[in-house]
Amino acid sequence: MRKFKCEVVTTNTYIVEIDENIINEDWMDNYSNYFTEIDTIEEHAINVAWHRNMFKNDNFEGYGYVGEVSSELTSEDLKNKGITLRVISEDEEIETEAREIK
Repeated sequence: MRKFKCEVVTTNTYIVEIDENIINEDWMDNYSNYFTEIDTIEEHAINVAWHRNMFKNDNFEGYGYVGEVSSELTSEDLKNKGITLRVISEDEEIETEAREIK
């Protein structure tokens, strides 16, 4: 039997908008108490993008529903949510490499 180690690399690009009036220091402290310690708005943007990449949905633990901007829905429509996500590209660039292992 032949065995292969396969590596698949994809590139996903998102724009994450966070309203600092809603996702403020108190909100982040509360999030850190119940989930994982994330101290900055930038770290929350990274976390939201990571969740989208991993689970391909828009309902993330600790954040609830994160509005996804689409052609019908603008970031202005989702403003009261505090976080919006715009998918720029998802799984469009894929590289795959296989190496036989013994």
